[in-house]
Order: sequence, then C-alpha cells, then structure tokens
Amino acid sequence: MRILDLREGREDEDVAFGRRALEMELEHPARTVMIVLGSEAEVSKLADRVASRADAFPWREAVWVRDQRILTAAQREWFDDVATRAVALDFADRKVEGLGVDADLFDIERAFLRAQQGGGA
Repeated sequence: MRILDLREGREDEDVAFGRRALEMELEHPARTVMIVLGSEAEVSKLADRVASRADAFPWREAVWVRDQRILTAAQREWFDDVATRAVALDFADRKVEGLGVDADLFDIERAFLRAQQGGGA
C-alpha cells in the first residue's frame, strides 16, 4: 500500500509529489486501484483491510491518501458521498464502487473484482 500525506510547512511540495505518485498508479494500464481517503482511526482500520486484499495481487494497488488536498477536484468527486472513504477504480480509472469505513474484507474483495471486470457504479 502506498501512503500519501502532507507535512507541515511542506504542503505544496507534498501535494505535487502526491499527485504525481497517484497519477503514476492510475496510469498503469493493467492495474486496478483502490484509493482510501482520510486520516481518522476508522479509516486507518479500513486501509489495513484494503491493503490485505490488494498486497497479495500484483494487478491491484491500494493508495491511502491521508489528506484530501492531494486529490484533484475531479478525483475528489469520487468521494461525493460523505460516507465514502474508499473507491475502487477500473482499468480506465472510472469509479466502480465506493466503500464506507465499515466495509469488511468481503466488501473490499467484491469491489476489487467488480473493478477488474470493468463494472461501473
């Protein structure tokens, strides 16, 4: 799992780095990506569960974005519902499914599988 965060006093530099790192993951033509957003304790637990379903498969990538300023305005729209804390993206970087902090391993696996199959939200 890749973790992107901002450091105090270096926010501009970290936003630029985070956007490049995220874009690099999204541009991979044969990888499904799940992005987790937030820094709260519940999000941390969700990120652990997402990583457990992504790390074992080379065609899956999990990215934990701890500060929403790293996301572009278009990427923030993936989290349009206040309860959405993770999104599964297909190979064309379209949102397939949003997950809340209460998503279990089955929910996460199902979202990854739907993204791999190209199922839209």
